[in-house]
Amino acid sequence: MRETQRRLERAGEAVRLGFRSFELLLHLVKHAGEVLSKDELLSTVWAGVVVEEASVRVQMSMLRKVLGQPGAGDECVEWISNIPLKGYRFNGKVLCEHLGTAGYGAPSPLVTAPLASPSVTAPFTKLPTRLTRLIGRELDLERLLAAMDTSRMVTLAGPGGIGKTRLAIRAAEFHQAHTTTQTAFVDLSPLICEDHVAGAVAQAVGVPSDAPATTQAIQQRLAGRDVLLLIDNCEHVVDALAPLIARLLSTLPRLRILATSREAFRMEGERVLRLAALAVPEMEQLTLAKAMRSPAVELLVERALAAGARQFGDSDGALLARIARQVDGIPLAIELVAARLGVQSINDLASRLNDHMRLYSAGNAAVLARHRTLAAALDWSIALLNPQELRLFRFLSVFRGRFDLNSALSLAEEDMDTEAAFDALISLANKSLVAFDNTDAVAPYRLLGTTRSYAANLLSRTGESLVLGRRHAELMRDLMNEATAQQRKLDVDTWTERYAHHLDDVRAALDACLAQQGSAEKDAKIDAEIGAALAVASAPLWVQSSQIEEYRDRVLATIARVEQLLDTDGKTVSGLRLALAARPPFRINGSADEMVLRIRRADDPWSLADALRGTEPGSERFGIFSEAKPPGLNSPRSRLGSTLSRPPQK
Repeated sequence: MRETQRRLERAGEAVRLGFRSFELLLHLVKHAGEVLSKDELLSTVWAGVVVEEASVRVQMSMLRKVLGQPGAGDECVEWISNIPLKGYRFNGKVLCEHLGTAGYGAPSPLVTAPLASPSVTAPFTKLPTRLTRLIGRELDLERLLAAMDTSRMVTLAGPGGIGKTRLAIRAAEFHQAHTTTQTAFVDLSPLICEDHVAGAVAQAVGVPSDAPATTQAIQQRLAGRDVLLLIDNCEHVVDALAPLIARLLSTLPRLRILATSREAFRMEGERVLRLAALAVPEMEQLTLAKAMRSPAVELLVERALAAGARQFGDSDGALLARIARQVDGIPLAIELVAARLGVQSINDLASRLNDHMRLYSAGNAAVLARHRTLAAALDWSIALLNPQELRLFRFLSVFRGRFDLNSALSLAEEDMDTEAAFDALISLANKSLVAFDNTDAVAPYRLLGTTRSYAANLLSRTGESLVLGRRHAELMRDLMNEATAQQRKLDVDTWTERYAHHLDDVRAALDACLAQQGSAEKDAKIDAEIGAALAVASAPLWVQSSQIEEYRDRVLATIARVEQLLDTDGKTVSGLRLALAARPPFRINGSADEMVLRIRRADDPWSLADALRGTEPGSERFGIFSEAKPPGLNSPRSRLGSTLSRPPQK
């Protein structure tokens, strides 16, 4: 190929090429082994000319026909490769001969310089350069490095936006700096087809991505080398990637792999480390210094200052802690919200940080689209779910706190086969959409608040919110009935450990029962009766949690709702009379321990009512609440009066 003469020869014979085709080939040859994007080729070969992107594809097709197939000594499978979503690359071995003139008619000495063949010496893809420091991951980094020392296949798993890639890059940097291991970075996020997985790995280690035997070529390239492959964003190609990793690890004993994924591979020899959110402050009132001890607040402050926020003072500590809690300590969510502090006051942000803002606050336009909002990160995960997993994911949004396996299955039993629901729950946990705490033997599952908001939005779109809300309330009612029955059988600590975590769900269920008016009177009555039964059954939980005043107010609200119904039965109202004397002012005539003891001895709603009112069965003595009757007790308009007397003992 003679550049100055714009001439291509094969075996001394000229090969006909058009001007654009020659310029295109020349540019590829000058950058042999490099992947050149379509935009770069257009701007170079068609500079100043407006053409369609298809022009590159047409010219490439013509070049391949003209060049033909490489020979046995050309050290490549094809001259030009199309790298999916990347561009084009010239694969052949190139010798560059520089010809000049020392004097008129006297050729200069021939200088030859072999360019490296990409199939042999192309460099590994380097680790991305970190632009910001890693915050709050010191212990996680230690755990990850320890796992990498003992396991050749380590998967760093966690939900989208939790910080897997940054931590993995930091670990790879440390490993590279302290060992003789070479490191190659493989980013799988651009892939839309599993067929290109092997090609992406090959490209990262300097092997033509479209070689006929790609896996074998990778093995030959890495044979005898100490190599760490950092494979990022694996969740959408797990099924195709797992067999490739297994084969490489089995044939390359000096190879180590660190993968980041929202879903574990579940393959032999894999060590899975699940990355949790950053720790958030538990206390409400904090100085800035104390709040900054939380890595979530530290990240929030650093990113906010970088976005142009003012300097924070001690009076901001509580608000910063509140914001960090509102976004669950998720690093991506923190960074997205922090950007708003450059243009919004901290007081305004803390008070307006609703579900929509948490999910849709936009971040840096330079990052991947799926990381520009938290909702986009969740969209990426949701797209990988099958219909059963997606249905259960929506259903689980009704839980406000931790839940166990049986609760999840009970919630879905009317719509899903039990085994299918079980498999879906395990898969959701494996895909990091449901958090699983293996140290919690009672209720190990939960949804992060931001994830729950996203799932609840999906539930609302399908029109299932009312049905699932009622089903959730019925589940809480049954659990609270069970809790009451277990009062005498379990000691206080065991009972509290087993049932106390349901308080937020009981609150939500009571609110739903009062709020759901239903499309018909029948629906309204069903909701109210479920709420009334839950109010009675949950009494021990409220007392054990020292939330007596809140409980009293909720029962009064439930009574008001029940009174709105035309055909309220006496039994429903009888159960609710337990709170009629709990209206302030009230005085404590017995200890809290005595009250708890009375509640724990209750076997039925009426005994429970007496226990909460402070009377022993058969006694008229009030022990806990004031003898003062609440308004409406003797009112002719009240339909409760006839239900105040205790029913006859059987």
